[in-house]
Formats: sequence, C-alpha cells, structure tokens
Amino acid sequence: IEYYICKSDGHSGRRTDREEFRRIFDLTCVQRNIKAIGTFAYQKMVRGNDFYLKYIPDTLRYVKENLDKYKELNGLKMAFCKYIRFP
Repeated sequence: IEYYICKSDGHSGRRTDREEFRRIFDLTCVQRNIKAIGTFAYQKMVRGNDFYLKYIPDTLRYVKENLDKYKELNGLKMAFCKYIRFP
C-alpha cells in the first residue's frame, strides 16, 4: 500500500492522507471479498466446480478483520454473523 501511496504522491504532487487511504482500501476489500465469496459459491453451485471452496475460510477471515476495524460497519457485521460463522 505504501508503494502505491508514494507513486500517487509523486504524480499528484500532494501528500496522501494515509489513514483515510487505508480506510477506503479496507472498505473496498470488504466489498470485493464478499463478491469473491459469491463467485466461489457460484462456481460450486452452478458450475459444479469446487476448486475455489478452499479459499472461502481465508476470504471470510479477511472480511471479519476489516469489519472488526470500523465501528460504522457493526450493522453489516451483525447481519453477517446471523448467517455466517467466521473462522
């Protein structure tokens, strides 16, 4: 992440707020990881391909780690906890 922040700073000539960048990055990761889990499940349920199922526990862990970081995501975390057991 630091590499990309430095590249951005070099191109823009401005200093990136690292805390805000990390927050946006983490929130994006939550969305993308949830999408990935859906894709993994789709592969199994529709295509009969169980290759990606092994990645679900780690991906759920990444989601949980990011949900735990931000109080404003507690509602989403509680919604997930109703249906998903985090590793």
